[in-house]
Amino acid sequence: MKILIALLSIVAILGLIFFFMGPSSSEPSPVAGIDINKSDLDFEVVEYFSDELQKKFVAHVGQPIEGFSPDMFLDIFPGLTPEDFDGVKAIGGYYEIRNNTIVLTEDPDSIKTSADHAITPEGMETLLGALSKRLGIPAETKGDIDRILERIGN
Repeated sequence: MKILIALLSIVAILGLIFFFMGPSSSEPSPVAGIDINKSDLDFEVVEYFSDELQKKFVAHVGQPIEGFSPDMFLDIFPGLTPEDFDGVKAIGGYYEIRNNTIVLTEDPDSIKTSADHAITPEGMETLLGALSKRLGIPAETKGDIDRILERIGN
């Protein structure tokens, strides 16, 4: 009887862990019904792009309190277009273009915060991919990123 209780306790504990942790997956989860696919961009290159873009913004405007949003970057980088942010993930959802305007489509499953508009690292990867494609510059090395940043200005 003690063995049965111990076995049931272990099964119950494992069930609770699985219930609260969920199944593990290396695939990104969909946001608001769309599949956000990871690109083939190198992590270090994306991180360099994100860091440099943010440093340039901070040098011109100052450090934002709750992250960086598309309108912030559009204000100081004349070579960016609203379309570059289509599909870019933010803390509270993802950006899309509607009537030539960037709109944050909220993720109904996320908890609302004052930083919902902030672009996530995955969003920076999407932005870099869009810029690389639009400008015809590969995003494979730090030198490529420097060329992209030079083309968008500032």
